[in-house]
Amino acid sequence: LSDELLETTGIDIQYRETGLIKMADRSENDESLRKQFNFLNAHNNEVKLLDKSEVLQRGNQFIHPNGHLAMHIPDDGQVNANKYTRALTAAASSNGVTRIGHTEVRSIHRTGQSYRLKTSRGDDIQAAKVIVTAGAWSQTLLEPFRVNSFVTGVKGEIMLLEQPDIQLEDTLFMTNGCYIIPKQKNRFLIGATSLFNDFSAGMTQTGAQWLWMETLKHIPVMEDAKVLMKSSGIRPYTPNEIPVMDEVQDGLFIVSGHYRNGILLS
Repeated sequence: LSDELLETTGIDIQYRETGLIKMADRSENDESLRKQFNFLNAHNNEVKLLDKSEVLQRGNQFIHPNGHLAMHIPDDGQVNANKYTRALTAAASSNGVTRIGHTEVRSIHRTGQSYRLKTSRGDDIQAAKVIVTAGAWSQTLLEPFRVNSFVTGVKGEIMLLEQPDIQLEDTLFMTNGCYIIPKQKNRFLIGATSLFNDFSAGMTQTGAQWLWMETLKHIPVMEDAKVLMKSSGIRPYTPNEIPVMDEVQDGLFIVSGHYRNGILLS
């Protein structure tokens, strides 16, 4: 897909198979991580459990082992999420798809065999097929169709740090949802909080403190890192964490509820 998007859109999504170290953040999560290891190892015997010395070795002595269960997934990959999203949008546009920001759509109405979208620009758009991908705000657009998707919003916060002295390849992912992803140019993407019932913009003080605490717990030398960016977003969440992909009516679809896995599920 990376090669295809580069060829058709000219955008390099920076796909890299760097591997991933997954670690339990506390002893009560050891068993759930072991179950995941057993599942993955049954399909790929290169997935291995790591002891303390192996965690240190794979992390070039920068990752601090916490004494709990850890495993290594060698072929786990990553992309630049911003470039990837732009590439998908460009590819869809070249195939006749019109993308409209959900804040621009005022309403959606059925008109015969098609749909009419009223926009904030003052014009109407007719379409035979409409896919509502407005995340936590999808429900508002689908109210005229009496659809209850049970999708709500969960705020997530991330930071981009720069530390030229740290040499890491593998992503570090904790069972509590914290991750540290090495990016290009000595940069590290740190995430991600999950704040329920919070639709505010920007990073909270509590969120920033948690991200720093988790980062320094596992990579202490990140203490001197420079903060390049702080960001937040509202992720669509369902109570059972099962994504919603369904046809509401003929030609009207909803895709939502992907929570923390939007890039993966795309």
